[in-house]
Amino acid sequence: MEYVEVRLTQIAIGADSEGGKPAAAKRYHSHSKGNSYITIFSPAVNEALRCVVDYYPSVDLSGHTVKVKEPFAIFVFFERELTEYRNRLLATPPDNSCANKHAYEHIGIVQEFVRSRVQEAVDAERERHARGFATFDMLWLLYKPGSDIYYDRSEVAEHQPHVLKDVEFELANGTTNMYTVGCWDLTADGGWAGSYESEFEIRRFAGETEIFKLRAYPCEYLKFAPGLTEEDANKTKEQFIARGKKWYQLLRGRKCCDFNGFTTSFPRRKVSNTHLPELGRTLTLRVRSTTALSWWIPSTT
Repeated sequence: MEYVEVRLTQIAIGADSEGGKPAAAKRYHSHSKGNSYITIFSPAVNEALRCVVDYYPSVDLSGHTVKVKEPFAIFVFFERELTEYRNRLLATPPDNSCANKHAYEHIGIVQEFVRSRVQEAVDAERERHARGFATFDMLWLLYKPGSDIYYDRSEVAEHQPHVLKDVEFELANGTTNMYTVGCWDLTADGGWAGSYESEFEIRRFAGETEIFKLRAYPCEYLKFAPGLTEEDANKTKEQFIARGKKWYQLLRGRKCCDFNGFTTSFPRRKVSNTHLPELGRTLTLRVRSTTALSWWIPSTT
């Protein structure tokens, strides 16, 4: 592997004028630290990543080398799986003729490097997570790609389930001022059903904040909301999944339906005793989804 520390230098040239006459040019240099990264050349490590990482769109694992930007989140999120993979190699060492014969050693080298760079901060943040709090600089640790989240898309203090697509941010001088969070749910119209992507930004905030007050947070942290327990949080997720299954079954065929309830769009409208002769033609279905399809309240067109 190779570690590259990125340094950024800006050179500005300006000229002030006095009394309409040009003055001498001014020069200054500005130095800052950019987003450092590692490039992994070991085929054994890259193959290990391909074996244990099921979803991580921001890192390309298809090539002969793999580039991972600091804070090396993919190694943090999949540390347990990589360690288990490495331990299996120790229990059953590959033959010396195998291309994977150096995997145990190479994976250990990369893991130790990542731990030396971020483990102290990761451990401190996970202690905050256990109390239901998070900090801005380590907010990426909450957002593992592919995880189920509750997202307040319309910013009306009402979170709905989505799937986290990815989180993008750039470090400058070891920190960032903004995270761009992408997520998706499922939607449907008269003849089509599929994923709908959306994204939002999280700007810097000071100190610690309660996780359940963020615009988006992993589903398991609902238990920290006032008056709720872990059992309540699990039941809420089960209810979303049950609704998603109803939505899917309803979408599979056309039938006559009567609907009484509220639309999902804001401002919400009451729909009462409305006869819907052909589902899919006069009805727009919108789903707020976890991986198991989790929302099925229809809204009229």
